[in-house]
Order: sequence, then structure tokens, then C-alpha cells
Amino acid sequence: DGTVILGGLFPIHGYNGYDQCGPLLGPSRVQRLLAMAQAVDDVNNNPDILSGVTLGYAIFDTCSRESIALNQSLNFIQHHCDKKVSCQRQEQYSNLVGVVGASFSTSSMLVSHVLALQQIPMISYISTSHLLSDKTQYPFFLRTATPDNLQAEAIVDLLQYFNWTYVSLVYSDGGYGFEGMRSLQEEVGQTDICIATIQQICRSSTEGEAENVIRKLQSYPEARVVIMFTTIFETNMLLSASLRLNTTGQFVWVGSDGWGTTTEELSGNEMAALGAITFQPATCEGSFTAFHVDRNNPWLGEMIAAGMIQNTTCNLTTDACHTVMAAETDDSIVHYVRDAVFAYAHALDSMMRAYICHTPTVSISFNNSYPCIPHPRDTLLNTTFDGSCGQVKFDSNGDVMGRYDVRNLQRRAGGGFEHVIIGKWDSIDRSISQDADPSNPDVLWVPKSVCSEPCPEDRQRVQLPNPCCWDCVPCPHNHVVVNGTSCVQCSLLETVDANECVTIPPVWLSHSSYTGTILTAISLGGAVSTLVAFFVFVTHHEHPLIKASHITLHHLSRLILLGLFEGYVHVLVICWKPTYVTCLINRLMFGADFTLIYAPLLTKLNQVYRIFSGASSSVVKPRFIGSHAQVFISVLLVLIQVMTYPNVSKTWRSLFVPHCRLWYRHITSSTPIRSDNNRTFDVVASILYNLFIILLCTYYAFKTRSLPACYNESRFISFQVYTTVVLWVAFIATYFSMSTPINR
Repeated sequence: DGTVILGGLFPIHGYNGYDQCGPLLGPSRVQRLLAMAQAVDDVNNNPDILSGVTLGYAIFDTCSRESIALNQSLNFIQHHCDKKVSCQRQEQYSNLVGVVGASFSTSSMLVSHVLALQQIPMISYISTSHLLSDKTQYPFFLRTATPDNLQAEAIVDLLQYFNWTYVSLVYSDGGYGFEGMRSLQEEVGQTDICIATIQQICRSSTEGEAENVIRKLQSYPEARVVIMFTTIFETNMLLSASLRLNTTGQFVWVGSDGWGTTTEELSGNEMAALGAITFQPATCEGSFTAFHVDRNNPWLGEMIAAGMIQNTTCNLTTDACHTVMAAETDDSIVHYVRDAVFAYAHALDSMMRAYICHTPTVSISFNNSYPCIPHPRDTLLNTTFDGSCGQVKFDSNGDVMGRYDVRNLQRRAGGGFEHVIIGKWDSIDRSISQDADPSNPDVLWVPKSVCSEPCPEDRQRVQLPNPCCWDCVPCPHNHVVVNGTSCVQCSLLETVDANECVTIPPVWLSHSSYTGTILTAISLGGAVSTLVAFFVFVTHHEHPLIKASHITLHHLSRLILLGLFEGYVHVLVICWKPTYVTCLINRLMFGADFTLIYAPLLTKLNQVYRIFSGASSSVVKPRFIGSHAQVFISVLLVLIQVMTYPNVSKTWRSLFVPHCRLWYRHITSSTPIRSDNNRTFDVVASILYNLFIILLCTYYAFKTRSLPACYNESRFISFQVYTTVVLWVAFIATYFSMSTPINR
């Protein structure tokens, strides 16, 4: 009873089929209707609001069914009509000012259309479908619960918080599930999160159909996280199917606010749901600890039989029934039920104060219109007050700011299960504030739910048809990965180090290398021996052995010793780091040192041959057999070698432009070799020239093989020349078969 009446639509019982109510639901559902009754009492006991006016309430059970909710809403608009279809409300609820409810979004959609016929507003405490924000379709609908579009934002923020980029989605049929699915897809489309599969489940689905949904989820093993926009009924169907298929622990269920309020509603499926993360309207300080239950409660007997009432001596046949229902678990929805009641109270109080300018004795309601009173819908939309969870203010769509508790289903230490708050989310800054440590597996299990792991920096990402899936493919040799998606080859002078092209330090035949050390030792020994021989040759030039040599050979021997010394020094120069100077020296010395050795021998053999061959046919002394002529001819042969080496076509031009280059054995070589820029033609020309001189020496050595014994040095020269021919043939074959300048 009251001056004005608030209607209430609550699911007190479950649905038993054929529009029949089933068993009484858990304590949390009963607490909600009791919270409305208690909120009405609080308003009536508050002298600062609705002075002189008392609120009453008429609460009906929707039995968790849309059709029953629609039928119960007709109690608020029953009427009789005349022939002109002028309708009057039934006298029983003629002072109805609004309705609190309904619970399910699909029920609220139907009821809102019916109540709108007589401009009766309704404020839902848990209907969250985004469709209800459309004021062209639901002009008299408001809610104190957060709409699903904000819930979709919260879920996406949670996925990003835990870096879950590959998930599955299950939604229930009807407006709640479909709109939740659509809102989530819109939010996911703005991120790098991919949905592996989307499955629908209906309240009328069979066990086999529910199991098929689980099998479909199993076909995407990388998608460990499953988002559920379902009510508790479809949720239990899936969890039961998961238990039957023994898939417990394979998925992390991320539930919408359609379930996850209490553990009682899971109906024995707690093990399948263990670890589930759900979003529920934010809890508030000062939660209820008890609800008063009086004999006006038609379900009191069922509540006592169900054990919801403790320590009662209630006598249902007397008026002395004043007992209390303990709230062992905190149902966050009761706060929004209270906010809905207080929204009506504050709006009604505002209308009363505005109506003082008219006639304060006239009964008022939200469907009356007076000149100085705002439209009843505008009055509610403009109402602001301090609610159970902070300030309550409706926007133009009848929605309030979104605040969610992030809950995790965990096992209690002493047994049983509970939904533990692990974080909070609000729509102002869209951030997850976590209260639990995700690294502690006893508090929160956070698996990976990604299609593909990030590729190592040295692997190329090859995109698959799904934008969240890719393969990591190694790049070819000497390639680096750029932007993670392409391979770029480094230059021949670079190698790959930590996925970067870095210049390779060149190597050369240095004195410190193993081969260079041996060559340096031999070269130094040879150079010293040559200097000693030259010193002995000069200081003991009066020795009979030295004097026995002809004066011509005496000068030519110095050239030969110079050639030997140059050859040994040339080896030392080769082991120096290639530079402009070393390249110039190598270019001049290559071939010239051999020519300095064999040109004097050729001159000497030619002299001997001409002397003895000419003596048999003429008494005239052969020309150019003097010592100076012989030295001149030898030097001339050396100059020809030096002149032809730089390349006849370019003459001396290239001689003064020496440089070194980096050389690779092949493209997969990891070490460049620094060498001078000797061209093949230059090398071949030099070698062929020396070979020509050696072959001439061989010819003259053969011709002079039968000279008198006093000229027996020709035999030694012949032996040397023959040996040299063999060595040079082997040298030429080996030189051009070597693959690197170092070996050459």
C-alpha cells in the first residue's frame, strides 16, 4: 500500500516449460526483490524526500521467461475501453508511477513496448542489451546497469591487458547475446585481436548441440580464451557439456554479466567453470548484511523450506512474522535495484516540488502532464543523486556510467568455490586496475591465447589468411629481416650480426698468421743469406775462386744476387697490409725479381753460345759480348718486363693508379680478403715473359751442353734451368687453380 505504487518484475523462480514456473532460484535472486522492498521502506522513512507521500510496491514473478514477464506486465495496464478506444487504467494500480525491472534484456524489450502504450517508465537493474539505448524504440526505458556496449569495451580491455589476441566467442540467441556479440565484434575490429570462431547456443539446444559447440571450440586449440555472451542457462549447458567431454581446464571462460554473480547458479558445474573471469556491476561499500522478510512476502514459505531463512520462529498464520534473511554472499545487483527505486523517488520528489505552482492536492504520476511540470521522461533523465555506488546520472539514452568488477572463480582453501574480485574497470579511462597478482598461479591462471607467437628477430613473418596467424620463416644466408615481414640481402662486404648488416673486417696474409710466419722466416733467412753472399762476393773479389769467373759474369752475378734479394723482400711486402704503397711495390716487383735472376743467365748463356758457335765459322769477335753490353742487355730485359706488366693497352697509366680491393671466394663466404688489384692479363703477361726467358735459357743450356770442361758452369746452369722449367710448370698450374688471393 502507498500513495503511489512502484511495480516490480523479478525472476524468483526458474522456468519449467510450457509457461510454467519452476523451482525457486538461489538466494541472490530472492535478495533482489527484497532489496526493492527494503529500498521502498528507506524512502518512506526518509523525511527529506517525498514528504507527505508514501511509496508502495507490487512485485510480480517473471519465472525467468519472456512470455511470463510480458503477461505479468499486463497487471500494470489492465484497462477497459469505450468505442472510441479511450482506455482507463484498472483501478487497482491507477497510482502506478513506474516499474523496476525486468531482469533479462529480452524481457525488458517486450515489457517496455507494453508499458510505453500508457507512457509508464521502467528502470531495469540488470538488462544490459545495447538495443535498449535506442530511444526511438524504447523511449520510456532507463537502467542503472551498464549497457553491453560498455561491457564489450571492458572485455576487449581485459583481452589486451593479458595479451590475449586469439579468442573464441559463444553467444546466446535473443537480443542480449546477439547484441553483445555484435558490440564485441565492433570493438575487436579496432584492435589486433582476432576471433577464431563464433558459435551460437540456444536455451532450447540439446545436449548434443551443446557438445558440438565444445568440439568446435576444441578445433581451435590456440584460442584458449572463450568469451561468453550468454545467460546462466546457456552457460550451464556449455559447462555441463564440457564436463561430459572431459575438457575441464582447456579453456578460460570470460563471461559477460549474464552469469558469474554467485556460485549457486552454476548448478554443480563449478569444476568446469573454475578459473572463469566474469564481469559484474561494481560492488559498493556498505553492502547489505540482512533483509527483512515479513508476512506480505508470498514466497516466504518457499524461502523457509529452501533454507534461506535462518533461526526463524515465523508463524505464517499470525501477524508476528518478523524474521531476517542473512546475505551470506554479496550480490552486487541489489545496489542497482536500490538505485532504481531511489531514481523514482528523487524524480517524483522533483515533480512534486515543481507541481507546487499548480495544485498540490492533486494526485500525481509519471503519466500525467501539467503546464509547469517537465515531461516525466525528462524528469527521470535529468535526475541526479548519490546512489549506493556513487553518483547516479542518466545520459540522454537513459544509461549510466559503466563500472565493473572483474571476478575470478576460485576454489576456497577450506573447500567450495567463490567469485573473487581481481580487478575493476570503469568507462571513464577504460583501464583495468588489477587487485591480484597474475604471476601467482594460486590466485589467477593466465594462459596464452595467441594464434602465433612473435617471430624471433632473425625470422621473417609470413602472413596466413587469418590476420593473427603467421609462420616464422628463416631468411636466406646473409639476409636480415626488415619490419619483420621481408628479407633484405646484405652487401658482399657485410655479414649478419643480431639481425643487422655489419661490415666484415677483412683479412690478408699477415706476418702474424701461421702461413705468413713461415714465409717471413724463410724470406728473412734467404735475404740474409743473399746479403752475406753479396758481402763475401764484394769483399773477397780477389779470391781465386771469384777471379776465376769471367769479368762479365762477375757483374751479372751481382744482378742475380739483387734478383734473389728482391724476391725474398717481395715475400715480406706481400705479407704487409694491402695499401697504395704495397700495391705499387707488388706491381713493380711481381715478375721483375724473377727477370733479374734469369735475364743475366740468358745473357751469359747467349754470350757463351755465340762465342763458341762463331769461333768455328769466323775469327771475327761476336758483337755485344763485353761486360757493359751484357749488363745493358740484362737491364733492358728487366725493363721490358716492367714496361709490359701494367698492360700494353694502357701502358703506364694504370701503374700510377694502384689500389686494393676486397675479394670474396664465393657469395657464402663469411670473410672478405683484402688484396691488390692485379689483373689477370697483367699476371699472365708477366708469367709468360718470364717463362719465355726460361725457355730461352733452356734452349741455350741445351746448345752449350758439350762445351769444354773449363766452361762446366754451363752444366750447372743447364741443371738449374731444367729444374726451373719443371717448377714453373707446377707453379703456373697451381697459381691459377688457387681460389683466393691469399693462396696465390
